[in-house]
Amino acid sequence: MSKINPVILITLLVGLFLIPRQVFSEANDSASFNKNDILVSFGYGFPNLDKLVFIDYLYQANSNSTFAPKGFGPIHFRAEYGVSEKIGIGLSLNYGTYGATWQDNFSNSDGLGNTTTGIYSFDKHITSFTALLRFNYHVYTTNKLDPYFSFGGGYKKISKTYVSDAPDYVNQYYEEYSYADDGASLLPIAFEAVAGMRYYFTPQIAIYSELGIAKTFLQGGVSMKF
Repeated sequence: MSKINPVILITLLVGLFLIPRQVFSEANDSASFNKNDILVSFGYGFPNLDKLVFIDYLYQANSNSTFAPKGFGPIHFRAEYGVSEKIGIGLSLNYGTYGATWQDNFSNSDGLGNTTTGIYSFDKHITSFTALLRFNYHVYTTNKLDPYFSFGGGYKKISKTYVSDAPDYVNQYYEEYSYADDGASLLPIAFEAVAGMRYYFTPQIAIYSELGIAKTFLQGGVSMKF
């Protein structure tokens, strides 16, 4: 999935605050968001906040030349229904991965007083998925521009995989880092709060950008209206 130029996304969002209010005073029948509208959006976010938290913490414990972070996303899916000309309610789904590979010393005891030590490879892979109920407030929409504010809350699921060629390796070896893997959260809950802007190329297709907290600080993508 290709990334949208962040400069374009930021410019669209800043327009929400720079364009005079009078520009958004068109009648509701020409607005880009109306009651009973259905919006579906697909986007990509950056930076990956879960990845940044994980790397910062784990790197401190494994700071060597073999440490290589990895990750993808987050990708975002939104579905929204217009309950009025200003209010929308919908679903926000978000998915991302993060982790790292590295080499480290690992000692193994056979229980008879014999210990072997070697340099082994480690691979830690984590997936993060959130599903949230989201409320959107649309302000001063025109037939081309749709600025809005959104708030959401819901469920977060974290899945972890450890792989190593170390002898008798067990998952518990790195459990001390589990709270960092969970995005610095001990509860399976997630929330988001953003300001966004859509620009419609046609009456049904728009690009959008959002700035705030939603597994990332900045995201952008495509919206379709039905």
